[in-house]
Amino acid sequence: AMGLDYAHRQKDPDGRPLNVIHRDVSPHNVMCSREGSVKVTDFGIAKAANKEQVTEIGVVKGKVQYMAPEQYTGAELDHRADIYSLGVVLYQLTTGKLPRASKGGNLSMKRVIEGKIPLPREIRPDYPEELEAIVMRALAHSPAERYPDCASLRDDLLDFARQHDMLAFPKELGDYVNELVPPPDAKEEAKKAEADSQIGRELS
Repeated sequence: AMGLDYAHRQKDPDGRPLNVIHRDVSPHNVMCSREGSVKVTDFGIAKAANKEQVTEIGVVKGKVQYMAPEQYTGAELDHRADIYSLGVVLYQLTTGKLPRASKGGNLSMKRVIEGKIPLPREIRPDYPEELEAIVMRALAHSPAERYPDCASLRDDLLDFARQHDMLAFPKELGDYVNELVPPPDAKEEAKKAEADSQIGRELS
């Protein structure tokens, strides 16, 4: 939320808002470094106000499970489309399910059109009501009913985390990443590099 808020607030050298919209917010594009620094990546299909861009008719940009409803219809987008996508990520992160997936795991267009999403507590009865309110506001079908900006979403998440003693500092996040994916051993890497170099010399 902090990363998207930063991108959404960017201006050109003359001070005019760039109105950047990521359009592809998904778990694949949220990275956490070994130092615990969280980044939003891959602005490859992002749209800015001063960027001339023509989208082919019938072409939809972004990962379909995470797209805001207005992206399917080709309607004019603003930063609230990214808020919806981030809501999908948060829903999946905290329930283990995608909000608009059918029983077979595919995207349910019925849920997209109607905007009906199962409440997190229907999936996890122990789901905190305060967090459910945050997630469902981000996932509001109408952009006008969503958070007005990512900073507001960030603030509510921080308040929830403080109240439930769930704040994580960069050191803790970094340790968790290194626990999940241990860093390569320097000596082993050196041996591998030497072996690769030896093979290269023999082939030449």
